Amino acid sequence: MRLLIIADEASADVGFGYTEELGSHAELPTWVQDLVQAVPEEVIRRLVKRTKNGHITYYPQAASICINIDPDVTCVQPKSRTPAIGCTLRTFSHNLALLPPRGVVKARWQKPPHHLTHDDQSALNLLLVPFPYGISAGSFIAEPGATIPNGTSWGWFGIDQFWLNGSRRSSKVLRTRERQNRQKLFLKYVSELIARAKQDVTRLNGIIFPEYALDWDYYNALVLMIKRKYSEIEFLIAGSSSNCRDETGNIALSTVFSLSKDGKRRLAITTSRSKHHRWRLNEAQISTYALASSLDPRMLWWERTLLPKRELHIDVFRTGSTFATMICEDLARVDPAHTVLRSVAPSLVFVLLMDGPQLPERWSSRYATVLAEDPGSSVLTLTSTALLERSNRSSDSQRGSRSVALWKEDTGKTITISLPSEYQAVVLTLSGYRTKEVTLDGRVNGDGRAWRYNGHQPIALSPTRFEPDDLAKLMASN
Repeated sequence: MRLLIIADEASADVGFGYTEELGSHAELPTWVQDLVQAVPEEVIRRLVKRTKNGHITYYPQAASICINIDPDVTCVQPKSRTPAIGCTLRTFSHNLALLPPRGVVKARWQKPPHHLTHDDQSALNLLLVPFPYGISAGSFIAEPGATIPNGTSWGWFGIDQFWLNGSRRSSKVLRTRERQNRQKLFLKYVSELIARAKQDVTRLNGIIFPEYALDWDYYNALVLMIKRKYSEIEFLIAGSSSNCRDETGNIALSTVFSLSKDGKRRLAITTSRSKHHRWRLNEAQISTYALASSLDPRMLWWERTLLPKRELHIDVFRTGSTFATMICEDLARVDPAHTVLRSVAPSLVFVLLMDGPQLPERWSSRYATVLAEDPGSSVLTLTSTALLERSNRSSDSQRGSRSVALWKEDTGKTITISLPSEYQAVVLTLSGYRTKEVTLDGRVNGDGRAWRYNGHQPIALSPTRFEPDDLAKLMASN
């Protein structure tokens, strides 16, 4: 235990390491910064995947910052918060997290190589876009199934992203042309939402889309637009059906924007990870979402998506703050990611969903409470209005609920975030509170940062700035 405490004290702020002009942290020794960066800059330059206009992806983050222990035995990464409850190894450290072998879950601490543009004192204004706004039962595509030994029939299902591609009934040429037009319309739409949001909060810091909202082409186009036009935006998060390596599946994409070493260029640093658990639709869910015309309710239906090597990314986005992104079932299934998530203890956890209304009595709220209590992460769940509307129309008990998001924080506060029918997005405002965190052996850290709720406002587009016909295309359900 003495060695653990000594290592923890010697590694103060190892995951951050910013200079004094960016925040309250003193500059760390070079060897400490090299540990968390893991790969020298000249090597990084050779291993970067760079798309047009400077959108880059860093691949070589290490599974562990511990040099002399095999990462196939155990891993060590930085951490953000110290739990206030419990008697575990997690409560004995402020700065280091002891993790399972990388073969179980590979945790990546994503520290941008150069300066970020904000410290934790500034408010965090997030634009929540519950896109797509509608979905038809025909977008759930049944594939041939099988029969398992107990006689229960099951099959695969996929999701057609018509909101990106256009009608499946169109020819390939027409669908390609329609997709191009829709992408231009989508970028214009997001620009108008940003403009409208900034009329209310002046500065916008992040944009979040739910599960399956986009694909790589749409996401990449959005990143390039933000990088070029919106210098104040710090990060973008979206659920996607593909990534930059042309891999398809149910994927979470995250981009943190930072400045180059000379401070003259903006960098867009992107990571992607696949969902850890497939979505299974049973008879009750098929009934709730009125999908029986596409999926036989007498069968079990499993989401057709690959389950590659499991990873969890912790993104540093401010002086002393981090976020992690989860996808739907990843929040509900304790194995294998929750051990890592609770050890690394990100400041914020964003959960991307394709789900019904986000209400305090539903499953997402129950599982978010666990993370809000231990390690004290603030949790935001966000769904699209697509399945929310379908479940509302088929369920008398939830009729009229338009809660697209739910907020949980370490104070125990729970906030439902609703989107009135005439609005298209929500601006959520958070403030970073400095916390006094104490380890089980009594060591105090005054640098803890808890992000807490300070209000939200729905956003509607001005009719004079966006054509009603264009808005109707984006709001359509088929």
